[in-house]
Amino acid sequence: MAQLTLSPLRDSGIGSSANHSIVLKRPYIDDHPNEARPPFTRYTLKDDCNILYREANALYWAKALLQMTYRFVDRAVEDALVPPPFEIPRLRFVDAGLIFAYSDVPPTTGQSVRTGSAVNLAYLVEEFIPTSSDKFVKYIHNSNAEPCFLVDTKAEEIAEFLAFTQHVQYVKTGGQVYISDYQGERCGPLLTDPQILTHPEGRKLFSEGNVEKGVALFETQHICNMFCRWGGFRLRAFSCGSKFNSVTT
Repeated sequence: MAQLTLSPLRDSGIGSSANHSIVLKRPYIDDHPNEARPPFTRYTLKDDCNILYREANALYWAKALLQMTYRFVDRAVEDALVPPPFEIPRLRFVDAGLIFAYSDVPPTTGQSVRTGSAVNLAYLVEEFIPTSSDKFVKYIHNSNAEPCFLVDTKAEEIAEFLAFTQHVQYVKTGGQVYISDYQGERCGPLLTDPQILTHPEGRKLFSEGNVEKGVALFETQHICNMFCRWGGFRLRAFSCGSKFNSVTT
């Protein structure tokens, strides 16, 4: 955890206030498979930057896909003759970006006396989620489209809504891509650390968390719920993964 102050301050998001609480993330090689602990073996700067870029790209796509889902939801609710029999959870992914630390590089013999600079560290910076570890929850893993079992009724409803967003994203992208590994503060608006599931080539864009079989198995793993079945959304139910054979109209 750290604090960030930009000059000038941004209008919104990270850096919109002085001493903004943030989280700095940097990958490491897992030398201790049983327990994450120092000393950590670091990647080369080049590998560091590639990994962090893919993580930032996954967040960028997740934000865009979730915004697309909410546009679909809002249009459907607005056009419906009867409002849905449930509330729509309003969630968002944390703001994030890449930070590069520079160090001065002295000029070599025969060059100008001006000192240059070079990147020596890179971090993924994310908005801090002000919650304790026991209130942080995994809603859906990236290895299966079925929501995690949660004791909290409100959290279960959010998990069902997020499963519904996967349904929408899968349909709207022609079965190409959807967000997975949904997690964040329990019953709160902030989500973080998503994975983007797409076809095998997506691993080059996103990360190792792009489980290649995820898209291929989605229609058999996804279980339609009350959000999917509401007639105003006009979503096709997946016969293999739904507890119901048709969409309620």
